[in-house]
Amino acid sequence: MKTIGMEWERFALALGLDKASAIQRSEMRRAFYAGAMVMLGAAVQAARESGDDDEAGARMMQALSEEGKQFARDLLAGKG
Repeated sequence: MKTIGMEWERFALALGLDKASAIQRSEMRRAFYAGAMVMLGAAVQAARESGDDDEAGARMMQALSEEGKQFARDLLAGKG
């Protein structure tokens, strides 16, 4: 099972944060965990709101996924 901590380490390695200052690494880690907690909250909310309707929950999660993908595209295009 992947954990938030495992994903943080993968993310930090990909960004080369081992070369960053302790303050920058700490602030990035806080932001990473905050984002993870927001997404966890969204997933829990989707599950609650959809009740027995798995399709509604899946649509909500798909919309969040698309939003994240668009953000990544914007970053690559220099719009971030």
